[in-house]
Amino acid sequence: MNRILHIARKDFCHLYPGVAGCYGLILTAAALFTLAARGIAPVYLHPLALEIYSQLLATLYFIVSSVVLVRLVQADSLVSSTAFWLTRPISRPALLASKLLFAGSLLALAPALIEVATLVGNGLSLRNLTSHLFWILLRWLLLTLPMAALGSLSRSYVKFALLLVAGFASWFTMYFVVPRLCAERAYSD
Repeated sequence: MNRILHIARKDFCHLYPGVAGCYGLILTAAALFTLAARGIAPVYLHPLALEIYSQLLATLYFIVSSVVLVRLVQADSLVSSTAFWLTRPISRPALLASKLLFAGSLLALAPALIEVATLVGNGLSLRNLTSHLFWILLRWLLLTLPMAALGSLSRSYVKFALLLVAGFASWFTMYFVVPRLCAERAYSD
């Protein structure tokens, strides 16, 4: 257990700027949501602008938390021949437990609790609270699990970024370009 906590502490010391950025984004989004929900937004901000800003902050939060998660996975890489665990053996279950402890507590549970506190503070009933907490955690899991898998398959962050750009380009092509080309071809005949 000491080794697991030691690795998690090392990861926190290495990744605290990214974690702080995640918390800053989620707290700013919570503040904007509270302003919009209570109708006390500044006069110069339209309610639609608050919605756009909160969606932008949610997207930025996903990007920053994905970067932190990939850096967490790649910090003690199992695919490198120069990994420190070859000279100081760490069992794979202990390494996995430390990474899950870090990601689960700092990147999933704490932001979910911030979101739940914001929702409760703005009048969410306790009856709906468990449903919202479940969907918040499920959303985080479904968005970041593929990032962790890609991060574990690549040796460096640059290779991960290239895989991500290639994946996004193929997704964009599959969902936007190909249907439009097929529709144009169908209408031109």
